[in-house]
Amino acid sequence: MVSNSKPWIATIYYYLISSICVITMIFGGIQGLQGLYSMLDPESNLNEYEWQNYADIDQFKRMDSETPKRISRTGESGPEIKDSQTAQPELTDQQWQQRWDKYRANLLRAKELTGRRQLVYMLIAAIICLPLFVLHWRFARRSTMVQSSDNSVDK
Repeated sequence: MVSNSKPWIATIYYYLISSICVITMIFGGIQGLQGLYSMLDPESNLNEYEWQNYADIDQFKRMDSETPKRISRTGESGPEIKDSQTAQPELTDQQWQQRWDKYRANLLRAKELTGRRQLVYMLIAAIICLPLFVLHWRFARRSTMVQSSDNSVDK
């Protein structure tokens, strides 16, 4: 009796693609859950450096005063370098508080947006991988049934 010479290659291929889809959906699900948690509680997703500046206004003042300031450009000959001490007037406590509040709000908003992005990635992975998994799983099952029926006829 004549049968396909290598039907097991197709079966291995179908099962391999199915397993890759399942693994991708697992990692996408984990990433999506992390994103959902980040959206619900963005403060818990702050790293150590961000938390120090978020929690302590004095640390924020030190961080803000140590960052290099923008250098204005004049013409095409190159940057004009100004003394950073004379360029920055001293801020009042109220101005520092306003800056700190804006920094905190922006930081939390950025964490929420990161969480949304992770959730969208999870949905994209599910939309792509779920149909691929179902299709390849069906082909794998058919291929396995064909092989088992060929083996039973040969005996």
